[in-house]
Amino acid sequence: MSNKESSNISFFEHAIECKPKTVFCIAIEDVQPNKRSKIQEANDCFVVINADDDFFFRKIMYVLSCILLLISIPFMSTNTYILLLPLSSLLVAIWRWALYYFNPPKNIVLNRMEGTISYPKRYFYKTPITVLFSEIKIFERLDDRATYTDEFGVREYSRYKSLYFRDPKTGSVLPLMLVQTEDIKTVKSNLNELCQIRSFYIWYIDKNRPLPTGTAFNPYREKDFDRRHKEGFKPPLYSSTINTTEKKIYQKKIKKEFLEKINKKNKKNN
Repeated sequence: MSNKESSNISFFEHAIECKPKTVFCIAIEDVQPNKRSKIQEANDCFVVINADDDFFFRKIMYVLSCILLLISIPFMSTNTYILLLPLSSLLVAIWRWALYYFNPPKNIVLNRMEGTISYPKRYFYKTPITVLFSEIKIFERLDDRATYTDEFGVREYSRYKSLYFRDPKTGSVLPLMLVQTEDIKTVKSNLNELCQIRSFYIWYIDKNRPLPTGTAFNPYREKDFDRRHKEGFKPPLYSSTINTTEKKIYQKKIKKEFLEKINKKNKKNN
């Protein structure tokens, strides 16, 4: 990695740093099975997010090939090579549609119980990449810097920042979100959205914590609490700088009394 590239990349620990509010505060209505680029499932065991963001590109390339074909027809008698224009865009569209139809659904799957994340490969594949979330490298990267000139000379700035997960074993990279950093009025809220996404993934995959905020998880909170109670309220897997305690008062009381009994028992044994 070059010095310039490393200066544009920031790595993050597996830690919950902010509460999901504007993004990934999953509401019941946000769960829309069988819809592209939507959350397919959200419960106490799995979160499934469809990552097919290529639909409009495929459609545009198909429409573009039709338009170019119509434009080319009057010139075909004098120049048959002009058919290469619609043919090239049509081939791109066919390639993209083939990737869509012959691959499994492009889903990102968080398995809370197993502590794994699965995500699609880039081209043709039968099974997605599955890796322990604890092994994932989390980083943000600034895009190639643009330049502008003022009275002080040439200056550099970045227009976008992206959030990625990377599997260090295979080197495969999962892009999660890109935000604009050029506008000073919105850069703070945009960067906070990247923080919210990182925090959501880490919070959800930590099965020893309560489920994250969002009404989609409300029907499963009782079941998840009972499971953690039976398991002895194990300590969290990842650190947090925010409060992630139980939602209901009686749950907080049960957990507090349970942990106090455990602490007293440990003191007696020591």
